[in-house]
Amino acid sequence: VDNIIKKNISYYHLCFRTGCLEETVLKLVERGAVEVVKPIPAAVFKNSKIAFLFIKHLGLVELVEGKQ
Repeated sequence: VDNIIKKNISYYHLCFRTGCLEETVLKLVERGAVEVVKPIPAAVFKNSKIAFLFIKHLGLVELVEGKQ
């Protein structure tokens, strides 16, 4: 967190909800995204699956599986 503050970064990552996590991850990877954290259950989202990807020109993106 200290490095983020020192670099004056306005956000750490963006988060989006998706209906089918694995399908969304595959589509984004096909388009050049890099999978940072494979889909895993997250207690903070009632064990819904989450994944992290790095997308050039956008940065770190978190995907959360669930109803839209």
